[in-house]
Amino acid sequence: METKILYVSGVEGNSFYIGDIRVAGTKPWGGGRTIEERKTSVKDILYALNNIYCPSHQPLKSAEEEAKTLLHNLSVEPTASSNRLKP
Repeated sequence: METKILYVSGVEGNSFYIGDIRVAGTKPWGGGRTIEERKTSVKDILYALNNIYCPSHQPLKSAEEEAKTLLHNLSVEPTASSNRLKP
């Protein structure tokens, strides 16, 4: 599954989004302006998160195996809807 990481500029500062969910920075009131956008896969994002939060001393697994491990081990609450990027 593919998604996008966006770097968005707003009046009060910049922010980062994965898909339409703000994961860092201030809310871009008035919609903001996308400065940069990169395509990535959900598997690669989960792989990175798993290696940050669940580091292991075992040989690296494939991104798909890491994603399955992360989904199995973590229970993440959905981000508040106020963090969604408005079109």
